[in-house]
Amino acid sequence: MYFEGVYYLYLQKKHLLTQKNYICCMKIFAVIIGCFFFISVFSQKYNLEFTIQNIPNPKVYLLSFYGDDNKLVDSLSGIGSGKFTTTFTDKNKPGLYRLFIDRETTIDFIFNKENVVFNTDYNESVDSMKIVQSEENKLYYEFLKKDRQYQRKLELISPLVTNYPKDDKFYLDVKKQYTLIQNDRDAFVSALIAKNPQSYAAKIFKIKKTPFIDSELNEYDKMEYLKKHFWDNVDFNDTALFHSNVFTSKVLSFLMLYNNRNYPPHIQEEAFINAVDVILPKARVNKKAYEFIMNFMMSGFENFKFERVLEHISKNYKIETNCENEERKSTLQKRLDTYQLLNIGKNAPEISTPDVNGNIITFEQIKTEFTVLVFWATWCPHCTEMLPEINKIYKAQSTKRFEIIAFSLDTNKTQWTDFVKHHNFSFYNISDLKSWDSKLSDDYCIYATPTMFVLDNKRKILAKPITVPELLESLQRLKILDDK
Repeated sequence: MYFEGVYYLYLQKKHLLTQKNYICCMKIFAVIIGCFFFISVFSQKYNLEFTIQNIPNPKVYLLSFYGDDNKLVDSLSGIGSGKFTTTFTDKNKPGLYRLFIDRETTIDFIFNKENVVFNTDYNESVDSMKIVQSEENKLYYEFLKKDRQYQRKLELISPLVTNYPKDDKFYLDVKKQYTLIQNDRDAFVSALIAKNPQSYAAKIFKIKKTPFIDSELNEYDKMEYLKKHFWDNVDFNDTALFHSNVFTSKVLSFLMLYNNRNYPPHIQEEAFINAVDVILPKARVNKKAYEFIMNFMMSGFENFKFERVLEHISKNYKIETNCENEERKSTLQKRLDTYQLLNIGKNAPEISTPDVNGNIITFEQIKTEFTVLVFWATWCPHCTEMLPEINKIYKAQSTKRFEIIAFSLDTNKTQWTDFVKHHNFSFYNISDLKSWDSKLSDDYCIYATPTMFVLDNKRKILAKPITVPELLESLQRLKILDDK
């Protein structure tokens, strides 16, 4: 009655109330209060209960997926006998979740608005898995157990198909078995999907279906056929799968078809560019999938410093938008734009950053014909090994034709300046001590250290070497250093 009275006095004060509409307002008010009560009391809860025999740790970490990224959802402490419990609500998105036990052992499961109860053993988490509750996970683990057997059989028989003498009678049995295993796997996966075609597990199974490989094909033709049909069963409109690692695993598997350890770096990058030109046009049918996959691939290529692949993506693939407002551009599009601006032949962004003594350093102060700009940090082992080597090249100049500007991504000034003084670096050492949040880090799209740029006296980017040998080769090729 307290709320009713307050509501009544408020309306009277505003001169909005008559005897008739007071009754009407009270009915509406009751409905609103009832809705809030229903939502708060009857919001669906789902019990998650995991029993893991022989687990060595009293605590596990529950993680969600977004592609290959994991986010901590909860940390769970055991309540005895390897038992862990928690509760999900409708706020928890359907998808794949992971129990992180240690670096060697993780357990994945599907949550799709149902209770999840299972028992397993730490030492054989898949083979010993028993799903007590959860139709999704009964399907999922039926698939994992059986598919592991199919994959093992194919691994063993594939070399025989390739290498066994074709004129031997046994070869006919090998071919027959190879075909049978593939057909059995396809029938098994199709049957699982048919059991519950609307399940989250079925979405995963569909994307994991693989093309049938004819045993008569040679190795090259098998690879080309697989590349051509790899994406046949993938629905890029099924964005619910972003909350698993299924899309990203599929992309990685496809990229591995183009990977060759014997390739020199520039040939390997060309191969990956070919792979990118297959994946991204297919993903374009759905804007979210297109951006999701592009972002994932760019992060991977950044980690391995495949600059040519990144430049190719930035030049040939854009984020489609009707909005030209710079402030509203997506982070991914800004990232692509920055790569375009940092291509060889483009002008490097200006710098205006303090050195170890607090003096502001800009390109205008550099009087040499060329500049080597290095992004590094004392916490980066490769950097601390590389910078003294670069210093040797710098000091070995008979005629000083290039200067070095070393931008540190450190946040601790003492660690930075102590390292500089210890090695007696006489080139320019600058930092704003903001690490990845530095304006210069953004301007130069720095995602890993060390990163280098070779510039002329007009700030034009001439080269982007990755290693000290590559830097030396660039300086010699550009006639900055003598070829000794």
